[in-house]
Amino acid sequence: WHDGSAMDDSKVDGVIYIKKSDKYYKRQYEKYVNIDWFSPAKDGVTDDAPKFQEAVNYLKSIGGGTLLIPVGNYAISHVDLIGKEYSNIHFKGERGVKFFQKITSTRVARGSYLTFARYDQADGMFLINANIGTTFDSSQSVNNIKFTGIDFETDVETYMFDELLHQICAYGVNNLKIDECNFKGFLSDAI
Repeated sequence: WHDGSAMDDSKVDGVIYIKKSDKYYKRQYEKYVNIDWFSPAKDGVTDDAPKFQEAVNYLKSIGGGTLLIPVGNYAISHVDLIGKEYSNIHFKGERGVKFFQKITSTRVARGSYLTFARYDQADGMFLINANIGTTFDSSQSVNNIKFTGIDFETDVETYMFDELLHQICAYGVNNLKIDECNFKGFLSDAI
């Protein structure tokens, strides 16, 4: 197992750790974890968020890394990076990667807003949240998150304005980098 403990059936995820004929195997890779290993639909309709969540959770378990995202149309409802353990994750899209915000709920009243958000405060396609109260340094922050080469899009004509639902929502984040990304049709703020 990645932490050096003995391997057993409970640690087999079918993606990185595989069991065949009573033998355990680990996928070998050097630079990237590839989202294709998690079998997203990439059709722009089926919610690929659970596949991204699996990949992000794996990266969290090894202290971070780069998630390579091959060309495709990914529908994404919510991917949560909650807690400083989600630090050091880079979402690296190849040219032509599109993330379509998938709305999976109905509007509800949250404070003075009618929103698709899951929380009383802001939410997003990607919710990065240190999940801490007031702090005076970055020791509890989610650190070093990067998005590269991704087009984010929301169908604002259908869903209209939503004060609390963003494409990327970041609370308590230190060193958030966004390179070569495009944001289109966001319901409130893109980021």
